[in-house]
Amino acid sequence: IPVDTGRVLILDYEDDEYSYKRRLDGLMRGLNLTAQGHRPNIEYLRCKQPLPRDEDKITKLMAANNYDTLIIDSLGLSSGGLEESDSMNHYFRVLREIISGGATALLITHASKASIQSGSPKIFGSVFVENNSRSVYKLEASKIQTGLMEVALFHTKQNNVAEQPPSAYRVDFTDGGIKYTQKSVSDTSMADSMNVRDLALDLQSSKGMSSSEVAEAVAEIKDMTIEDVTPTVQEILSKRPILEQGERFIE
Repeated sequence: IPVDTGRVLILDYEDDEYSYKRRLDGLMRGLNLTAQGHRPNIEYLRCKQPLPRDEDKITKLMAANNYDTLIIDSLGLSSGGLEESDSMNHYFRVLREIISGGATALLITHASKASIQSGSPKIFGSVFVENNSRSVYKLEASKIQTGLMEVALFHTKQNNVAEQPPSAYRVDFTDGGIKYTQKSVSDTSMADSMNVRDLALDLQSSKGMSSSEVAEAVAEIKDMTIEDVTPTVQEILSKRPILEQGERFIE
């Protein structure tokens, strides 16, 4: 799929420019872009006070440079506090003004410790954090060994776009580079975080399983009985534009 390049501005409230450049260099090497002579179209700004106080400054930067994407790391430090509903509603009003020229804002934030421990991660802070967000992705990570991990993305809220299927990546930190390789979520340790629908579709499309094989795999991964899973899986797979040929499914 062709992807157009755009101008990006990163507002960093958590790290420093050295750490940012080292991370970006690693990503460029991992994508083999450095060797090809590419240069990132990304600009960096270290911020020291909450975004609403810098509204005029950031708005002028966005307009003067025609940025397509604004990345904010992180929501908590850029807002000055996540738990007050009035402050969060004000924060998002300011942000909407800043990107009113048509840019997209990507906010990075964290789940509360209590929700992680309960097994149902929720964004930390006021409910208005998620209410004001137009699209929310949950990221889970699993360390495989030193220098190797897997990450999975789950689209948990959507307003202006259709729900996107879960995706996963193998991340290799080698030779000063950070290499991302896409893989099936069902092939990771985060497979049990998928709902039954997404897991069934992922297993069938990535492994070519029959409906009975998918049901068995879903039951094992989700720790459910085959009797409970089978009717649901059959209904889900019956709605896909796929032909059954013998025991196997083909696109």
